[in-house]
Parts: sequence; C-alpha cells; structure tokens
Amino acid sequence: MRSNHPFGELLGKLRARKKGLTQSKLAEMAGYDPAVITRMGQGKQDLTGPQARERVIRVIQALNESGVLHGAEEANALLDAASLPPLSAGNYSEAELLQQLAKHRRVAPDSHSGLTLAPRPAWRSTKSMEIRIASVLVDDQDKALRFYTEILGFVKKSDSPDGPFRWLTVVSKEGIEGIELELQAMHFPAARDYQKAQFDAEYPTTMFFTKDIQAEYTRLKNLGVVFRGEPVKLEHTRVFFEDGCGNLINLIESAEFSDLDIERKTEKFRADLRPFNPYFYFDTRPPMRRNPLLNTTIERGPMTAIQSPKSAPAIPGLTFRTLRVDADYPQIVAINNICWPLDGRVATDTLEDRQRHWSGQENFDPQNVLVVEVEGIIIGYATISWEERSDTERWHYIYAVLLPQWRRKGIGGAIQDWIETRTYEINATLPAKENCLFETYCFDVVAGKTALLKQRGYHVVWHGDMMDRSLEEPIPSFELPAGIECHPAQLEHMRQIYEALHEGQKPEPEPVNATEAQVKDFVAYLGTEQLDLWQVAWDTASDEIVGVVIGCADEMIHPRTGQKHGDLQSLSTRHKWRKRGIAKALIARCLAQLKQHGMGIATIGVFDENADAIRLYESFGFRNAQGMTGYQKKLVS
Repeated sequence: MRSNHPFGELLGKLRARKKGLTQSKLAEMAGYDPAVITRMGQGKQDLTGPQARERVIRVIQALNESGVLHGAEEANALLDAASLPPLSAGNYSEAELLQQLAKHRRVAPDSHSGLTLAPRPAWRSTKSMEIRIASVLVDDQDKALRFYTEILGFVKKSDSPDGPFRWLTVVSKEGIEGIELELQAMHFPAARDYQKAQFDAEYPTTMFFTKDIQAEYTRLKNLGVVFRGEPVKLEHTRVFFEDGCGNLINLIESAEFSDLDIERKTEKFRADLRPFNPYFYFDTRPPMRRNPLLNTTIERGPMTAIQSPKSAPAIPGLTFRTLRVDADYPQIVAINNICWPLDGRVATDTLEDRQRHWSGQENFDPQNVLVVEVEGIIIGYATISWEERSDTERWHYIYAVLLPQWRRKGIGGAIQDWIETRTYEINATLPAKENCLFETYCFDVVAGKTALLKQRGYHVVWHGDMMDRSLEEPIPSFELPAGIECHPAQLEHMRQIYEALHEGQKPEPEPVNATEAQVKDFVAYLGTEQLDLWQVAWDTASDEIVGVVIGCADEMIHPRTGQKHGDLQSLSTRHKWRKRGIAKALIARCLAQLKQHGMGIATIGVFDENADAIRLYESFGFRNAQGMTGYQKKLVS
C-alpha cells in the first residue's frame, strides 16, 4: 500500500514486521474490504467521519492479533496518525484492548526496525480529558499497602513523602496500563466521618473486576478476608468484601457483553462476530448535524423516565425510559448488530444509518422510542411510527429488539404492553380514522416473538421469504429493450423513483402521488450513499421512469455466512412496461455491481403470493433462505 499519509506510512511499517501480513489479509482480519484499508491509508473518507475511530480500532485489534504491535504506545501512534485521541480506559472495549496490549506487551523493536513513533503534538493532548488515578481513603497506609499487595495481589507503583503522609499508589498486574489506585491517607476528621457513613450504609467505595469470581472469593476467604455474603448473580455476578481499612469493595465478575451467553457453534462464528462487539461503538458520540438532503435536525433532548409496565418482571436494575438522541445510538447500534444476524436479518447497522433512519422520519419523536436498561446498560428498545395509508386508514408500525439473554423473562411482554398503550395515546392525538392498525413483522426463526404476537391477538396478513444466491456463481447478462436506458439515480429524481416503485408494486395500474413526508421517509430509510447501486430505467420517448432496482452493499462480514451481503432492497416495473425483460436486465446489472463491490452473497425479499417474482428470482439462482411473516391488529375505540 503506497501512501504519503502518516496513517498509511505507519501501517505499512507495522505490516512489514510479519511476513505474509498483506493488506488483503489485514482487511480480512479486521472485517473490511481491502479497498477500505487502501482508502484509510490514503487518508480518504474511511479515515474520517463518525466511524473512523471504529475502523482504526478494528485495524489495531487485527495488528495485535497478528503479533506486530509492541504495546499501547504504537496503537496510540496509529490513532494519532489518524488525528484521533488515544485509547481510553474509560471506554470498555478500548480498556479491554489496553489490557490485551499490556498483557501481550512485546520487546520494543530495535533501531533497525524502520519504525519511528512520532511524539504526540502538545495541542492534541488537550483535546480530551483522561482518568489516570482513582483513590480510596484508608485509615492506615502501611496496613492498606499490605492488604492491597499481599492479599489482593496488586503491585506498589509509587511511594514518596507527601507532607506528613505518603503519596502511595498500587496497580494491577494485568490491569489497564497507566491506571493507578491511590491509597489516600485521611487528612482531616470529616474524611473519617464520610468513610464511616458510607461503610455503615453498605455502600461500596469502589469496584474491582475478576474473570472468575468464585475462585477469587474462595482464595480471599481462605486468606481471612471478610465478605458480606456470597457471590450473587444479577446482571453481573458480584459480592462485597471489607478491605480492613474502612472500605467496602464491590467485586464483580467481568464478561464481554458481546458474548451474550449465545452458544457459538464454531470458532469461526466467534471470530466473525468480533466486528459486532457492542463496545466498539461505546462513547463514539456522533455529533448533532444537519442532513443537507433531509434539511432536518433533531436536537439532543433529555430522556424521560417511564413508570415500569405493570407486567414488568421483578428484575433488579430493570428500568424503562425514552430515547436520548445521539447519546443512546452507539449502544442501540451494538444491540442491532448482535440481534439482527441471530434473528434472521442480513443487514448491519451503523451510527450514520441510525441517525438517518430516525432523524429523517417525518413522525420521529424520541418520546416514542422505549429504551430498556438493566443497571444502566441498554438491553433492548422499541419504536413506534405511523403512516396515513388513505383517507380512512392509518398504520402504526411497531418494532422491538431485545438481547438474547434477556428473552423469555417477561421483558418482551412488558415492552409490548408499553407499545400498545403508547400507540393508543398517539392515535388519540391524530385525526380520527375508521381503520387504525398495528403493523409489524418478524422472521419465523424468532419463535418467542411469533408466539407473543399471536397471544396478543395479532393475525397474519402476509408470508414472505428472504432469498439469496452466491455471487461466485455466474451472473447472466440481459440487454434492455430498445428505447429504454439505465441512468444513475439523482437526488432530484427521488419523488419519481418513489412513485415508480410503489406504482409497480400495486396489483393493478394506479397512479401514485407521493407526499413530501413519504419521500422524506423513503430517503431516510434507504439513504443516498450508494446511489451508484440503484438501477433506474427510463423510457427515452416519454422521459419517465419505467423500472427500478435499489441495491445496497454492506461492507461488514456477516457472522452466519462469513461473507459480505448485498441486498436488492426494492424492485419494481411499472405495469405498462412489463413482460419486456426490463426487470431481468436491471437485476443482472445490480448483481454484477454488487459483485464488483466485493459482496459474496446477494439477498432479496419476496411475498409468497408473488409467484411471478419467485420464478424470476429463481431463474437467477436465488433460493429460499429465511421465512418471515407480517402481522396486524386493529386498534379498538
């Protein structure tokens, strides 16, 4: 990879340390297309924007797994070359990475390695604040040092005079590099009162983490440490113990949230799931920004606590609230990227997608998004939106996601109760209509949700399938008929594209006159980043759109298949131009472009009742991969 950009130059030197660590190999390990790594090395779009840090972190992880990084200093040098702040111990995933870098720290390369780490510019060090030292008050520093080193196993880091006391710190042998715990002497009587009040109230002073709490509990108990009970399983297994210096400590068994207690059938599945680790997204706050196409801005507003539904289970720390715009997006994106592959959906989510999908909706309101937390960690969410289908009909679209290990505990039923209660409240504020419906869908593999919907009185309104085909197989080629040309999609044609799509999807020829709200929601849902994959056929004589295929390429590797998926999201030919081979030609063009974008599998959705479309897709080699079902229920007065 040739590059004059500092990031590309440094990345090339690091790759050169290991024979065979090609750019393609590194891209595969990071879960990206090689072209993404190339653009990053050139300092182009993939090294900028809200996802830049995520991409660089994943490259750092891949380099560390390859054994070519010599510690956090070199990882931070890569971030610095990308004009990004260093790894933060306050971010869970980055803290885990810092631990890995410290644990597997290697001898620094000699002067002949060709790698020079530039010092961090002074102006950049002031961009962010870091926590390097935490402290606990102790009544006897000598006693505390013995307990924290000889019993707990920490290592003394600093010990120097500090007036009548000492500056005394300890560090963890396998902890995060650069983080110290001060054993702080009590300088005045009020400190003793404060510590005693906290201790008597059984409020822990701080918390430590272990990967095997039962083993640590047994070890410390045999050494005479006083515990307040035995380890208790909540969201995390934890137990309180006394340090003998006036403090209560909360010992917690740490586990990567990306595991989610999901059964991994193979090592490859685990490796492919790594890009979907939710903590890659934590603290990556996308700035509030204006979408120039949608001309809208959603302000970050305060969330509203919600009284738990009466049906909510008695789970410690379970709370319900509304959405915090932007601040909640990283965790919600993470949840989607964990749940969607497991629940049958082939797409992945990004911060930009989330902001565009929600802030671009005409009826988007953070008060209509339910966020479910346990001890401050988001475990699920639900959304409500609606569309005026006709003068007499309104559909309320409802959607909910819940992390797998929290299912079958009654939380899903409580979420459904909130959805329906809130929908009735929304509907009451809108003009009265004769027919108002709940509308939702789910993949058939999600048996629990299917059972819940049926239990709540929802009836089936359609069945469908997600079909897929390998793009390694030959792709047929078909020419458009005379007088029909395919042109790139343009922003100014969005209304015409919407109307052509929806007219062609109607059972009978019927003109569609789109509203501003419908076009806005259409653009918000699909985005405009990949217009080159949209196949738009025009009749040269009448200068109107006659057929559309909207393609979408997902650059992330899907954990179930180990490949990148491209989707034919929408397809339609207007009635007047059917039976002329237009759809075949557009599908073939779209498949070829998806393959050029590095996709390995193409997917398309179809209703079971659309026999003609199924035959068409099967002629291209598509086969049924996943069933899905649509449900409705009428709102009663």
